[in-house]
Amino acid sequence: MTTKRSSLPAPSSKVSAEFRPFFSALTEIIETGEGNRGNGLDKKLTYRDLLESGAFTLRPGWKPGGNGGLVPSPGVPDRAIPPAPVGFQGAGVFGMNTLTWDNPYKLYRNHSLTNIYRSETDNFGQATQISRATGMMYSDPIRGDAVDPNDPKKGKVYFYWITWVSTSGIEGPPNSPAGTAIEAQLDIEYLLKLITSQTSQSELAKALAKAIDLEGLNQTIAMLDAAAQSARLLTSAERFLRDDDNVQIRRQITDIRVQTGEDVKAAITQLQEVITSDQQAIAHQIDLMQVSVGKAQADIVGERSARITLQDAATQALNGMSSRLETAEAVLTGYSETFASALETQVRNMMSLVARMDNTDAIYVSDQQAIVTEFEATTRAITTLQSNLNDQSAAIEQTLSTHSSALEGLSAQYTLRLDVNGLISGFGAYNNGAVADFSILANRFWIATPGVQGPNYVNPFTVDGERVYINTLLVRDASIQQAQIGPISIGKLTANDGFTPITTIGGQLRAEAIDVANITIGFGQVYGQLVSSQIGAGGLPRFVIDPQAGIFMNGLVGGTRMVMTDQYQHWYDAAGGLRIEIGEMMV
Repeated sequence: MTTKRSSLPAPSSKVSAEFRPFFSALTEIIETGEGNRGNGLDKKLTYRDLLESGAFTLRPGWKPGGNGGLVPSPGVPDRAIPPAPVGFQGAGVFGMNTLTWDNPYKLYRNHSLTNIYRSETDNFGQATQISRATGMMYSDPIRGDAVDPNDPKKGKVYFYWITWVSTSGIEGPPNSPAGTAIEAQLDIEYLLKLITSQTSQSELAKALAKAIDLEGLNQTIAMLDAAAQSARLLTSAERFLRDDDNVQIRRQITDIRVQTGEDVKAAITQLQEVITSDQQAIAHQIDLMQVSVGKAQADIVGERSARITLQDAATQALNGMSSRLETAEAVLTGYSETFASALETQVRNMMSLVARMDNTDAIYVSDQQAIVTEFEATTRAITTLQSNLNDQSAAIEQTLSTHSSALEGLSAQYTLRLDVNGLISGFGAYNNGAVADFSILANRFWIATPGVQGPNYVNPFTVDGERVYINTLLVRDASIQQAQIGPISIGKLTANDGFTPITTIGGQLRAEAIDVANITIGFGQVYGQLVSSQIGAGGLPRFVIDPQAGIFMNGLVGGTRMVMTDQYQHWYDAAGGLRIEIGEMMV
């Protein structure tokens, strides 16, 4: 370093008075330039000052007297700690969790990249860095079967944090102490299989899918027919007696008969009896009306009984009507019973209508029953219709039931089933207080608008096989794994890796703002400015492309830059010196 004078010596006394003002002004100018007088901002800067400041160095090989000897020194690393990221949010989409955050280049100047952390718990100390991103978005690949361990119908929840890293490698704090929870979006095919499996095992599904018990129906009819046949034989109530003592029986039989020839007969018979013993009492009555002409016959039978013991009480009532002519038969049977004991009470009412002719028959059966015990109560009403032709059959069965149990709680169920030659369809509802199901078992299901039919009318909703057709749909929030939307294809195409989804749009895509991490453009037109998000020397963008003004490029440090306008092109070196100038196509 050279030794600088603090001031100039005073002019000699021999200097004439005429030159003294000149020397005084010259002294002031020099001392102001040296910073010894006046405002320090007026001090002149020398090459040596620049060298000693460390901002510049001498260019290797430079010789004193030559131009361009100073070059900017390498920049001093910016050790400032980046701020906490802002605007961090995320959403689960199919196959990935998408994260996004605000532009870091607008918040501090030396941004380099973003670190992404993930954890299965809301604890940043246990989080693992899974990736780095240079843009403002990151997609974290997630398996489509990453499920919540407590609920297989929910996706697994991951917690995310991000930090910003400067160009000096300094990492800032996370966006928040608490993680951002994102639930993974489960694969639709997985969910469909899961829900189908669960619903197929439900009580409602089992009830709907079960074939109508035609054999049991025939057994019920046979039981009612046997009861009516037994009544026709005027069976005595003595069959209810056990080894009782002190049995008392009173019986009265009335029989009226008339006959013409051998084939035409008519009869009315009535049996009345009462029985008591040391253990029970019975009242029993049978009424029978019969007419016949040869093999053709018609009858009406009724049987009623009431019985009580030391342990229970019961009543029964049977009413039957039948007409038979060669292969044609029509039968109506009604049966009712009540029963009560210390442990159980129940009541049942049944009715059957049967019409037969050759190999064709039609059957209607109604069965209502209520049973109550100390811990359980059940009501059930079953109505069945059946038609048979040779080996073909069609049946409809409606079932209503309620059930209450001290162990299983309450439940109610309704089903309507149709069974044609083994093909079962129908619908049903089930409710156990915790789950309410409604199910439709059909190949085709539709909803139509009443009173709006016409040549151009279409149903607003139709399910045909495995396809759902909707005329107009308004959706507030939708999750669509794959779609064909007019000229838009989402998720149907993938990149060469077979995983990365590609979205295609036939036509124009217009948006107010688009943030992308990576973009490839085959042809582009810019109507406004393109400005670099990274800041260079002097706080100016690294580049600016302005369709009206030209192209500007700026170095990180020093004066390196390029300016291109309609009139000229200038290239400046690191010292800010103009190295190349092109104007009017001349160098």
